[in-house]
Amino acid sequence: MMKPRQTQKKNKKLTPEAPVTTPPSGPKSLDLLFIHDCTASQTPYISGTVSRCLEIVSVIQGLGNLDTRKEGMRVGLIAFCDHGEDEDFVTKDFGGFTFDVEQFYHNLRSLEANGGSDYPEAVTAALEHSLRLEWRTDAAKLVILITDAAPHGIGEEDDEFPQGDPNGHDPLKIAKKMAEKGITMLIVACEPVLSNENDYAHDFYLALAKITRGKLVPLLDVRVLSAFIIGYALEQMGLEELSRQYSEPIKGLHKSGFTLKEMVNAVWEWLSGKEKKVYTLKYNQVYEEPPEFDEVVNTWADGKDILSVREQSTPRASKQRVPARCIAPPGGWPKTTVDVTLKNLNERDRIDFVYLDPDPDLDSIRTQGPAPAQTGSLGPAQISRPRKLLAHTDYYFSLKCGSQARYHIKQNFSSNQDMDVSIHFK
Repeated sequence: MMKPRQTQKKNKKLTPEAPVTTPPSGPKSLDLLFIHDCTASQTPYISGTVSRCLEIVSVIQGLGNLDTRKEGMRVGLIAFCDHGEDEDFVTKDFGGFTFDVEQFYHNLRSLEANGGSDYPEAVTAALEHSLRLEWRTDAAKLVILITDAAPHGIGEEDDEFPQGDPNGHDPLKIAKKMAEKGITMLIVACEPVLSNENDYAHDFYLALAKITRGKLVPLLDVRVLSAFIIGYALEQMGLEELSRQYSEPIKGLHKSGFTLKEMVNAVWEWLSGKEKKVYTLKYNQVYEEPPEFDEVVNTWADGKDILSVREQSTPRASKQRVPARCIAPPGGWPKTTVDVTLKNLNERDRIDFVYLDPDPDLDSIRTQGPAPAQTGSLGPAQISRPRKLLAHTDYYFSLKCGSQARYHIKQNFSSNQDMDVSIHFK
């Protein structure tokens, strides 16, 4: 009896004739560039970056499986102020990328916040400068832009350069060139100033993040700055590794006529059972976006340049994206504590912890270096009994049995959590 003839499409599946060849997962490499606003309002954010920079690099190197030799992680710094005679500089490059973390730390410590006569600043000049650095082709490439100001030329009030960057550079064009080079941008929006005191900056930066396949995150508490940077760097390195391993096999499926759904299913099969782990940055979404914001963001992202978009009519959604309940009171958030209870431990176990001062002083950092980490220990007396720890502070816990460390976790407690918070080791 003859079997029904099947079409080629129904027979399409992963076969030995279409093998999946993936290189072994090894040490990764990362080019990490900080573009830091240095105008007058940036003092606390510079302080936060300086105090956490060594922690940021150390954690990324460890959790990111980075090559510990010189091929691993490079860091760079571009500072920017504004155009004008009263400014110390427009952009300042500290020699491009370096493997020397101590030198990078020294460069950060030299930053001082001053200047900035109008709301928009020389953001475009700094982004253009980043394109001139020597990025490695085989590394994950990440820009961290930290600012509370809009670039010139997008329509903000009190803009001394309403036609845009005085040197003719355009931020939309620059973002598209960054995307072509594989450079992803994490925009750290210093809030509530950026989104509540500018008309267009919020949506415009969302467009830049969309173009570069990046993210915009709200920084309302400088103490979480390091968590944003670490989380996003780890996420991008993981995605870069997956892209490197599977891009060619996926291209092969596409040439063979697989549909998008079939390719997605194929990749799922490849990844199933391989214990692939990719970190993902997750954070509380505080923005209250109006219904029209998606259309506004897409208008910017699809535009040829900022002037052509503005000629059509400058796209604008409503202000006040950050609600009052999320804005710190004068003097900052109070140093609250939470009660922490240990569970799943026995009397032979001990937990050691390390944490950093959540409110470092920039002047003392410049003169004395970073404050030493604070340490402590939670022993049998605290098992199933509460112990007060600081809220909004990164703690690194190590579970030990005798002198042997068995597990390590990082935890940040929020003051709006239940007052009895568990550190739960499985």
